Amino acid sequence: MKTIEFPELQQVFRNAEIWCSGYEKYWFEHAWNVLTRQGMTGYNNSREYYEVWIRAVALARVYHQFCGMVFDENTEPNYTDYIDDEVPMLVVAQLLGSRLPKDEICEENESEVLLELVDIVKYEVFQVLSRDLSEADVYAWMYCTGDSSYYDDEDINSLQEYSDAVFRATKDVVDDDVSGADVDAYDFICRLMRPRRKGC
Repeated sequence: MKTIEFPELQQVFRNAEIWCSGYEKYWFEHAWNVLTRQGMTGYNNSREYYEVWIRAVALARVYHQFCGMVFDENTEPNYTDYIDDEVPMLVVAQLLGSRLPKDEICEENESEVLLELVDIVKYEVFQVLSRDLSEADVYAWMYCTGDSSYYDDEDINSLQEYSDAVFRATKDVVDDDVSGADVDAYDFICRLMRPRRKGC
């Protein structure tokens, strides 16, 4: 089985960056490492190869939704740019069709078809992440990309350094910041990771 490594997906993850710090790249890499350990970045055929790319876009989509809720950073990119020359839109339509009820037909434009597919796949991706990460872990990893106040005095230049900073900050981030509108963001993460569970 071949694997799509994190560096091969730079066009997805660089397009998804919001902040000048660029710390979101550490979240994406960390999440990708978890997916790799869980066998979600490998492929044996063309269909599986394309599905791995869609999982990367799903990570970007959730990150943008999260930042919109917590930081009021409303990013509405055209995700077709993220997979340009890598995943044909005909394949996107086929992948979506395989996930829709048999009597349902999608009549949207290309960008809307991709978005509908990604909004299905994101649940698959985050359920897999839940095998290694808690809801609090995911919340803190994404939150700290946009708020460095929990580690302002630290020099962060690698995934390990960011990981250490988030580990130390997680309890405070969740205790301090999961309030008001942020409750919705935390609930959003919970629903992604435990979609069949009522409440969180």
